[in-house]
Amino acid sequence: MTIIAGGMYDSSQVTYRIHTQNFHSGSKFVSALSQDLKQITFRTKADFSEGEVFILDVRFKGLSEHQYLLMEVRSVQQTDQSNEIRAEFLSGQEQKIRYIHSLAQGSRGHLSQRLFPRIPVHFKARWSMGDLDLMHSCEVLDISYGGAGIKIMGVSVPRGTEISLSLSLPGESTVTIKGEAVWTKDHYVGVRFHPNQESLKLIRRYLRNAAVQSSLGIEN
Repeated sequence: MTIIAGGMYDSSQVTYRIHTQNFHSGSKFVSALSQDLKQITFRTKADFSEGEVFILDVRFKGLSEHQYLLMEVRSVQQTDQSNEIRAEFLSGQEQKIRYIHSLAQGSRGHLSQRLFPRIPVHFKARWSMGDLDLMHSCEVLDISYGGAGIKIMGVSVPRGTEISLSLSLPGESTVTIKGEAVWTKDHYVGVRFHPNQESLKLIRRYLRNAAVQSSLGIEN
């Protein structure tokens, strides 16, 4: 499984184009959907052909996180300035589509910073309270571009504590990222990553690959 520069997804069997579509608000996304939530219509300068299968990279203004959906083009209406594309969501994505739609409907035009849920994972990591020389073992239970949920043992972590996480992401090199404990419960800690860290690029690439795999029904 590989994301190729230039917006292509390459698996061992087939290559799909990734098309990024930006929506300025939740209401714009809702209005682009058909009533049965099976199709979406959007305008783009990119060229498409009927029957083409591609991955739609859905993005919302002001949010770093986004979602991937596997689509098939049903019609193309060409104009001088752009193309109007009507595409159908391929099967197996109904729950994901309903989730995005329900949040967009309730947003009254704006989407919250926690639009997309964290990806559930289970891998070992190491953490510290700001001191990289004193690392403790932990388990990462979920992760997103903005943060992670971890399970720790034997140490109490107050809210607001600075956290350093050393992660060995599947398919990526080990990455160290800094954040803040925003909630704690028993042995569980929610960590919000600090923005503008170079290590976020690796996490974003890992999440992008995982999201594309999920859209294609590929297990990690």
